[in-house]
Amino acid sequence: MNNRIKAYVILGLVLTVFVTLMIVPSTMSFFSNRDEITNIVDSGSVDIEIVEKFIPPATWDGMKYEKQVMVKNIGNKQAIIRVALHPYWLEKDGVTPFAGDVSFIQMNTVNIGTQPGWIDGRDGYYYYNALVESGQETKKLLESLETKIPEELSKRYIDKQINVDVKAEAIQADIETYTKVWVSLSQSNSEIDSYLRILMKQR
Repeated sequence: MNNRIKAYVILGLVLTVFVTLMIVPSTMSFFSNRDEITNIVDSGSVDIEIVEKFIPPATWDGMKYEKQVMVKNIGNKQAIIRVALHPYWLEKDGVTPFAGDVSFIQMNTVNIGTQPGWIDGRDGYYYYNALVESGQETKKLLESLETKIPEELSKRYIDKQINVDVKAEAIQADIETYTKVWVSLSQSNSEIDSYLRILMKQR
């Protein structure tokens, strides 16, 4: 067995999905959406997709904009799912970074602490607090976006783009896979680690 194959065996089953949401906080008519799927190890048993419910606005002035994000298990195994949301600013060209204040981007999350729902791991991820069966989807995590830009700074942000990267990860819901793939959780986030271990024992 060569080193590459050994690495795959050690990694176990994990799938990562990226979605980038792009909007411009001005009266310009602009909206684009791009999906990117990165599959580290694909055995055909763990597979997810990000489910979005939205109607792209003709114009957007920075007020609340409905953008719902869920995750669906389209594989054939129970899955544990976590999601990271990363907002940032770009110039009008949609490529060049803009040193904007990300605290002005308000992501309105929902179903935090509900059962089922999401737990804020305070490590950059939201963890779904229930096993997700094949064919099922999580409750929504992101409900809407809006900007809270001070009026005296508003001109600086005209025509700038807001990007929110949605990164969803799933692993097969068993202890062996979990300890091989998300091994650092036991050291970096003992509270979430304990919760997920209890959750998997209830299978």
